[in-house]
Amino acid sequence: MWASSAKVAALEHRVRVLEAQLAELARVTGTELPAGLPVPDQVRALAAGGKPIQAIKALREHYPGLGLAEAKAAVDNLR
Repeated sequence: MWASSAKVAALEHRVRVLEAQLAELARVTGTELPAGLPVPDQVRALAAGGKPIQAIKALREHYPGLGLAEAKAAVDNLR
């Protein structure tokens, strides 16, 4: 049985909240963006397009608890 679109949206929201919490834990403990944490396509496109500052900003908007240093390191790893 397929899940309804409302259930899918709720699960996607929950995953996003959990990812933000994980990013906050990484920031508080002084670690980098955890390996395997997905980088949004928009961030990848901005980094590939030579717009690292916008990529960092977009990544921090996606993961609200992510610190500047962690976001910069993640974007630098994309280039």
